[in-house]
Amino acid sequence: YGPMTAYGPDCIGCIGITTSGQNVLNGKIFYNDEEYGNIRILAADRSLPFGTIVRIKGLKKYPNGVIAIVLDRGSAIGFNKRSYFDLLYESEKDTLTFGCQYAQFDILRLGF
Repeated sequence: YGPMTAYGPDCIGCIGITTSGQNVLNGKIFYNDEEYGNIRILAADRSLPFGTIVRIKGLKKYPNGVIAIVLDRGSAIGFNKRSYFDLLYESEKDTLTFGCQYAQFDILRLGF
């Protein structure tokens, strides 16, 4: 359980390519995982390897929860930082109402 934020590929300092190499421009906020299907992309602490699957519960906009995959990092994202996870949206403008929310996180798979 902890803080979560959101970001867009057009945020200040973002280039539209995740740290893992995924192009997330033009609305590409989902990743098609063999096991979990079409799931959201998120940034996470470096202790969680790319491909880690996280179930997120308790977000206002997603009452049924979100399944997401770690494919990015962020300078303010980490277990000893401002936010534990950062959920990718299509644009930074779309994140303005997200703010910082507290949610429950369950690791379903550690890495690819």
